[in-house]
Amino acid sequence: MMRIMCKRPDLLEELQKAFSVDNPQAFFSQQYGYKGQPKLLAVNKFGYFLPCLLFEVLEWIKLHYGDLQLVAISEKCKNYIHDVLSPLKDFNISSISNISEDVGRNNELRRLRQEQLSRGIPEKECVHPFEYREYQEEAVKMLMCRGFGRGLIEIPTAGGKSFILANFIWNIWKNVSRSFKTLILVPNV
Repeated sequence: MMRIMCKRPDLLEELQKAFSVDNPQAFFSQQYGYKGQPKLLAVNKFGYFLPCLLFEVLEWIKLHYGDLQLVAISEKCKNYIHDVLSPLKDFNISSISNISEDVGRNNELRRLRQEQLSRGIPEKECVHPFEYREYQEEAVKMLMCRGFGRGLIEIPTAGGKSFILANFIWNIWKNVSRSFKTLILVPNV
């Protein structure tokens, strides 16, 4: 857990409001006589929050107050920022690779394509190797270099989101750290 200690108490209250959402279970709790909390707080009344929210909290403070002088950042927090940002700050944008090329899948697909063409199958119906489209490569570069491994990308249906995600994870694994773990959350089926 991270903790933010504010020099101004009203800042912590504003921060709590900014990082809170309505509690969908409060209504049902009240129906059965329990006192349900109307809001779910990501930053509690003592200033504690999960490390994954650190950059959003600091960004919110900077956006609303202009600088971070109102906030005392602990050594633990500074070390966390350094450990998370440093590996990707030094990442070379030209070293972004394609997972399908690296594991040899594209070589198999090219060979299969040649066989299909030699049998007279129309080119449109032949298999194609997995190549980056321009926007897909740009998305991986943006996540790696501008977002330091974090970001939000909006891609339409059939835009290759899984391909982008696979290549993003592959590039972090290959170029930054082979000891990290990945969790993919899918909001619906």
